[in-house]
Amino acid sequence: MSKSNSDDDGASVKAPALPSDAEGKAFALDPQIGEEAFSRRAPSLRAMDPAGVTAPNCDATRAAMITLQVVKAAEEPSRAQAFAKVGEFLGDDTIATLKDQAWALWYLDSRVRTIDATKSDVKVDATLFEEASKARARVLKLVDYYLGENPKMAAELKDIGIGTGYIDLAGDLTRLAGHLSAHKDTLSADKMRYRADDEVTLRGMANAIIAQLNEDRTNETPDLRNRAWTQMRETYVHLKKAADFIFHKRPSDLARFPGLRAALMSNYSRVGRPPKTKSRDAGNDS
Repeated sequence: MSKSNSDDDGASVKAPALPSDAEGKAFALDPQIGEEAFSRRAPSLRAMDPAGVTAPNCDATRAAMITLQVVKAAEEPSRAQAFAKVGEFLGDDTIATLKDQAWALWYLDSRVRTIDATKSDVKVDATLFEEASKARARVLKLVDYYLGENPKMAAELKDIGIGTGYIDLAGDLTRLAGHLSAHKDTLSADKMRYRADDEVTLRGMANAIIAQLNEDRTNETPDLRNRAWTQMRETYVHLKKAADFIFHKRPSDLARFPGLRAALMSNYSRVGRPPKTKSRDAGNDS
């Protein structure tokens, strides 16, 4: 007599479980988790030297999300064990620290967006705006002349060139300052257009614009967001270097730890970047 597809007690027998059978756990950004992470990071953020703080030159929320995805990959048991073996060399730059920093950045950037969406129509000093715009145009031409043939750089410079509004101007100055730093050897050969103090000047102008936009606010959130970005980026860079060493013979694992900039560029290409408009850029950080 054949055995039916049921246990003796009459209960139905299910096929072996598949991963897709389980209820999915959405990778959601939880405001409470972000607030708790900020609470833990606040003393460190406020203790930072202001001179070392930089404003995000990308979408900070997107950077935080990508970082949390990298953290999730690092928390996989075999990878976590590999990181643990070099723990004494990582110091404070641990996966747990990076996770807290990413949550704190996401939380603070979401609050900055709320501030920007509800702020009054603040104006930046006309002289500062004019000088910053001229500096952006000059350095943009310099970088384009020497590096514009690279397709990725061409796309980057095109994006900078279409910026409008105060927030965009500050972000574009910061991005150009980053390129001046990264390609100093090439760009400094231009004795006519290159200026040795350009990187510092552009960053200073960007900070001055942000400061003037924030003059009517008693809220320190934008500054805290910039501090959170600075900390997270530095920790990410250090852990990326550690991952390069740990997984250099395990390419499939190493692929889970891309450079932050490369990951952002890849993310932009997949989902697209919101088009820049004057009304949006006048009130939101991009």
